[in-house]
Amino acid sequence: MNPLDLLQSYLYGPEDTISHECDPAAYRLTAEDKLSLEKAILVRGAKAIENVTKGGAVLYLRSPQRFSGDDEAYLRSLFAPGTGATAPWSGPDQIVVSQREPDPSGVIVVESYSPFEDRLLRLPYTKKLDGADGIAAYQFCATMQARNSLRVLQQHGRLESLPPTKLPKIARHEWQGIWVPTTTHRRVFAQGGQMASEIGPIAQDGGDYLRFLLTVKAIGKMKISIAEKRRLLSEVGRMRGQSGTDFSVFIDKACMSLEDMMKL
Repeated sequence: MNPLDLLQSYLYGPEDTISHECDPAAYRLTAEDKLSLEKAILVRGAKAIENVTKGGAVLYLRSPQRFSGDDEAYLRSLFAPGTGATAPWSGPDQIVVSQREPDPSGVIVVESYSPFEDRLLRLPYTKKLDGADGIAAYQFCATMQARNSLRVLQQHGRLESLPPTKLPKIARHEWQGIWVPTTTHRRVFAQGGQMASEIGPIAQDGGDYLRFLLTVKAIGKMKISIAEKRRLLSEVGRMRGQSGTDFSVFIDKACMSLEDMMKL
């Protein structure tokens, strides 16, 4: 009998099946699987992983905690009691923007990572909001305008589970952005949500327009000659955000030149 069959009653749902003709290796975690799993634990913590599956089999359940398969020892090293402690956040404290190498047609894709949800879950607060009024955290919403500063735009979406009087002061002027209450720690930017900007409605997390602004303003902060900055600005027109919008669209809609934009 396939040993995984013995676990059917409490590890499998009614729609799950196991093929006896399947190679046992189909239930083994590959090096890529383990790397992906360890990265997820590093970012979100072991307690955020509900289950681990492979080849239709559930190899790990968080609640009630169960392990199965030939990778049991490895999975226990990750999830067994005492191994789930979350390390303090040591990642970035602002939005990180990166660029891929140009594709064959010369297009440069610009990507970004917003660390704030992950960061909130890992901060060692001594006392968070009690949630009695339904508020679980405060979120910083930057004003999506070309005149806003790089420092403020990089904090768009920041989450803090602190009373209003203890929230960090990000905006130097009221128009630059505000803190707003939210009722959930996770998935703050709902898929499909929108926010206002000077070019019209954009994705609630800032989307490609925010990536465009961050790219231009980061060039302005570089300690290089103005000639080199202008050369880098000349490449912005062939960039594209990870959501698929060409930056040339934003250049056409901009109320100022890229050079003026990067100086603000």
